[in-house]
Amino acid sequence: MMRALSVLLASLLLLAPWTVSADQPESAVLRFGVVDVAPLSFMADGQPQGLFIDLVRDIAGQHGWRLEFEPVSWNEGLDRLAAGELDLLPTVAYSAARDSVLDYGAEPVTTLWTQVYLQPASPVQSVLDLAGRPVAVMRGDINASHFRDFCDRFGVEPQLRQFASLADAFAAVRDGEAAAAVAPNLFGHENAGRYGLVPSAIIFSPFPVFFATTAGHHADALAAIDTSLRQWRADRRSLYYRSLDAWLGQGPTAPGTPRWVPAVLVGLAGLAVLLVLWNRTLERRVRGRTRELALSEQRFRAVFESAGDVIFLVRDGRFAQCNPRALEQFRCQRHEIIGRRPEEFSPPEQPNGRSSDEAAHERIAAAIAGGPVRFEWRHRRLDGTLFDAEVTLNAFDVEGERYLQAFVRDITRRKRLEASLRQAQKMEAIGTLAGGIAHDFNNILSAIMGYNELARLEAGDAPQLASYLEQIGRAAERARNLVLQILAFSRQSGETKQPMDLAPVVDETLKLLRSSIPVTIEIRELIETPGRILADPTSMHQVVMNLCTNAFQAMADGGVLEVRLTERTSGGRDGAGELELIVTDTGPGMSADVLQKIFEPYFTTKSADRGTGLGLAVVHGIVEEHGGRIEVESSPGLGTTFRVMLPRCSTPPATADAPPATAAAAGGEHVLFVDDEPDLVAVFEKGLSRLGYRVTAFRESDRALAALRDEPRGFDVLVTDMTMPRITGRDLIRAALELNPDLPVIMCTGFSDGLTLDVARSLGARDLIMKPVEVAHLAHRIRMVLAGRIST
Repeated sequence: MMRALSVLLASLLLLAPWTVSADQPESAVLRFGVVDVAPLSFMADGQPQGLFIDLVRDIAGQHGWRLEFEPVSWNEGLDRLAAGELDLLPTVAYSAARDSVLDYGAEPVTTLWTQVYLQPASPVQSVLDLAGRPVAVMRGDINASHFRDFCDRFGVEPQLRQFASLADAFAAVRDGEAAAAVAPNLFGHENAGRYGLVPSAIIFSPFPVFFATTAGHHADALAAIDTSLRQWRADRRSLYYRSLDAWLGQGPTAPGTPRWVPAVLVGLAGLAVLLVLWNRTLERRVRGRTRELALSEQRFRAVFESAGDVIFLVRDGRFAQCNPRALEQFRCQRHEIIGRRPEEFSPPEQPNGRSSDEAAHERIAAAIAGGPVRFEWRHRRLDGTLFDAEVTLNAFDVEGERYLQAFVRDITRRKRLEASLRQAQKMEAIGTLAGGIAHDFNNILSAIMGYNELARLEAGDAPQLASYLEQIGRAAERARNLVLQILAFSRQSGETKQPMDLAPVVDETLKLLRSSIPVTIEIRELIETPGRILADPTSMHQVVMNLCTNAFQAMADGGVLEVRLTERTSGGRDGAGELELIVTDTGPGMSADVLQKIFEPYFTTKSADRGTGLGLAVVHGIVEEHGGRIEVESSPGLGTTFRVMLPRCSTPPATADAPPATAAAAGGEHVLFVDDEPDLVAVFEKGLSRLGYRVTAFRESDRALAALRDEPRGFDVLVTDMTMPRITGRDLIRAALELNPDLPVIMCTGFSDGLTLDVARSLGARDLIMKPVEVAHLAHRIRMVLAGRIST
């Protein structure tokens, strides 16, 4: 109906005479691209028609231009205009990308809105319903850009499908290839019916449209167009208003009666009834859209109220609205938030040391200028507690007022996980570092212990000197145990349960802690039973260490840490009883609320630099995995006591093969000793020689291999380190056994991750000795290998 009225009025308007001066000089031809955006510009029966066509024809007539109309698709028209193949293009909206290749008139011709069009039975009622659905848009259309921005504002992600023209986009919806199409409202009103589509209530982003030319060309033409548009707008009877009325139904009734009006009065009278009916139809549509908008508002409110993230609306620098999640997260009532400034919910400084006020103003300004802006922020609740959040800011206008929307997501748990991961990576690096340190330190200890043995042999009857040397030996032994303990803490292998005594673990852990605990804390160790259990030694180290560390951290101002190991007659496996490890501190104690959460992962009452909240959770997991249980007793002001109950084990711990006090006598066997540590070469060459062996020692493994090649059967046993330059111990063993398959090999190393006796034997060695090692012990193992008591 509207289409028929527009065509009739346009035809009548075209009957009016053109006011062109007969003697006006003829200008150059202007190539005018006609794009199919009815009723603004389109081709009908081979002739250009539309609002822009009426206006440009009149202006061309005034200035003597000759127009050549060329039908083009929208993207073809833009490309050809930018390339200078066209001179004028209608219905062009401004964008920053086009501004570099096009020039626009200063006067807009009209204003369009972006609107979504649907099939009549479509379930889509708001933009939220388009999430994940295919939506048809015209390639390069400014309306598609407006639609993407509109969807981003509500967090909706439709599937955009691009087509060459708006008509193709409408056809895609008609044929079921897309759920909706996006187009300017005038095109939709003019063309939706022929595709069986209806306009939705989703309408947004008004934008003006202009005449446009190639950048740097036809400035005079644009100036002439601007002049005519300004003059027409000043005269309510002008062609501009008549054309608006004809094509868009927007022009006012002009006073006076043009010469051509009487000819159409009869037709207009006949159409008046149709206009009334059309008006009523529009009213029904408006009411329908109003209902749709109300439903849409209800849906948006439901999303706002039920969102899992905090949502704030800020106006004039103060909170204007918030959702229920905000009240939960900030632990306050609505009246305690509304009307206050966001800065009141931040600490004075952020974790990077920057002022919260300064940083907040900077981010708000960025959001208002071009948002959205996303960043991490530390918030402060009204009770003073802090939490970390990820914040997203968006600015938008509502009825001329500027609002700021803030989404706040609590990332405290994520930050703790990140810190835990960093800690795990740090511990992994420490474990690798500990292995390297152990290798070098064990070499040094082997030299100290070896020289100590040689010195004791030389001391003779000097009792005082012998006493000193004995003390050196004890100190070296303690150093060896300390290295073993460090390796136990950093070991990456899986748990291996074995019968063990818990008392030495407690003793070693407390010795290690004494060097790091403040002197204001007294340590009391009460071992009442050997404490034999079936457990993984490394895990037990971790249990004792975590409990003791937790205790002394609770006593910042000093106190007493008591560790007791005792026995219970009840419980345990097969009635064997239980071992009870009791760790008590005289710290401030804990409330009942804290006691309920202490074994939860990542729960901690300490500051971020003193704990991650994993220690007690790890202890709880280890104890349960070993079939035990853990209890805690604490009250504010009365300290804390942890009780760990573990089943006793009746099987005795495995004992290592202890070397004899003096090495067995040697019979002149030839030992090839290889190690890259000079002190070890010197010590073991002298020590083994004093015990009756012939020793050939090398610091370079390649020289040792050369000696084997010269005399493949000239040696009775090979003792080699593992980690050496040029040729490693593995390669040396392999080459030596190729030369002499019967050669006994002893592998001696300070540390090698994953190296076990089984692995050593798979390489061809008969025995594996871990440094530090004394000369007497090495001689004992050599004798056992030569005697066949140790073999592969």
